Amino acid sequence: MKIERKQHGDSIVYHLSGSLDAVTASDLEEAFNSQFESETKQYVLDMKSLKYISSAGLRTVLSCRNRAESDNIPFNICDLSKTVKKVFTIAGFSSIMDLDLTFTKGSVSKQS
Repeated sequence: MKIERKQHGDSIVYHLSGSLDAVTASDLEEAFNSQFESETKQYVLDMKSLKYISSAGLRTVLSCRNRAESDNIPFNICDLSKTVKKVFTIAGFSSIMDLDLTFTKGSVSKQS
């Protein structure tokens, strides 16, 4: 998996590509925790190039979300492929996160 971190105004966006699985999940958690900033206004995981996510990847996304939300910082996942969105839905994430968000021009919005 490749993780590219970019700042867009007050938001920090992690662009993920490849597979988020048991082998790579710790890379995301380490990248997120090592660069966590409580002054950030929003965290975004851009998953448009993520091809696969395993249960270990889901657990890591939830861990990152919990860390951000414990500091009252919004945390969104955006642009899920059909395959990745299906895994999130089956795992019940649709009850705790909006799975229909997109990230464009530095902001998160509902997909149309």
